[in-house]
Amino acid sequence: MPELIDPQLVLLAESVVLSDDGFCAIYDILASLHDADSFMVLKALSGQDGNPFYAAFVEAKEGEWLGELCLQLTTVDGLKARNEPDAERLKIKLHKVIEPELGFLDARAMTRAGLEAVRRVCRVVVENSRGEVSYGTGFLVGPQAILTAWHVIEQLLGDDGVPLEGSDEKIKIEFDHVGAVYEQLHVSVAPQWLVSSSAYHQTESPHQVSIDFLAQSSDGFDQCLDYAGIRLSSTVGRFRGFYQLDRLHKPQIRVPGSQMTLYQHPGGKQMRVAYGYGTALWPAEHQTRLRHTVNAMPGSSGGLLLDVNFKPVALHQCGIESNGELINGAIPTACIAARSAGVLEGVLGLDPV
Repeated sequence: MPELIDPQLVLLAESVVLSDDGFCAIYDILASLHDADSFMVLKALSGQDGNPFYAAFVEAKEGEWLGELCLQLTTVDGLKARNEPDAERLKIKLHKVIEPELGFLDARAMTRAGLEAVRRVCRVVVENSRGEVSYGTGFLVGPQAILTAWHVIEQLLGDDGVPLEGSDEKIKIEFDHVGAVYEQLHVSVAPQWLVSSSAYHQTESPHQVSIDFLAQSSDGFDQCLDYAGIRLSSTVGRFRGFYQLDRLHKPQIRVPGSQMTLYQHPGGKQMRVAYGYGTALWPAEHQTRLRHTVNAMPGSSGGLLLDVNFKPVALHQCGIESNGELINGAIPTACIAARSAGVLEGVLGLDPV
């Protein structure tokens, strides 16, 4: 009985505009991942009268990776739709990488990273002298230390940057604020709770609504990093895990796979996740500020930005207008790691263990 010809695959084969070598370079990588024959083998088996591209698409369809092959081919404009009605229908079924910066996430790694972040990210609750409450976000960076934005806890500090007397009673750290099925864990801070910090730049005051980055001098942006390392009253990081900051791990900007994931408590509400990518590091000589496209709100300050490999890459800082453009900003964790020099992960108080 003769083999049935798949008309859709025939159209695909006739739409290939790559050379044999160009097609082979894409096809063979996927074929090796799916234990399929190489393109040269298929070309030899199809003979002079056969279409090796058709044989390749048949192989991919039978192995259930035809979609992957078409995606890779369309990414490099390797397929050209013809003008017949069937080709138009084919064109609709093909997909395009619209925002290459977002890349593709490994589902298994993403699930694991999400579970880790849920346990390590916390809501920071601060009460000022008037009894008013404000919120921020933080995340574990040591067995007994979290990291948040300096401006989140600024109101608990004196003019000299030293915590006010009794300020340890005005700050609460809340884990597992992610929904009704989780029981929240409330953790107090140690009496000497501020272990490492850096104020924001004078032009980055929370009351500032706009910055002209084109005219702004870069002076001081290498020293002012807007972060605070806070010592907790217990070593919750032993059981929940914590992120180790790497002074060499910097954000990727506007390249395929520069995606970032922000774990945050926007508006002080339960934890939320948003996605985007980095657009610029500023200023050029210091690279201590990251501009990104991830959605955020007040309360997101101090939020955890993970890169495409789910490693800490920045601490969310602010949202501001610059030259008519709305910009979300963050502090690269590499800069904080260089400044804190291992202080945060080494923070340990009285540990019953």
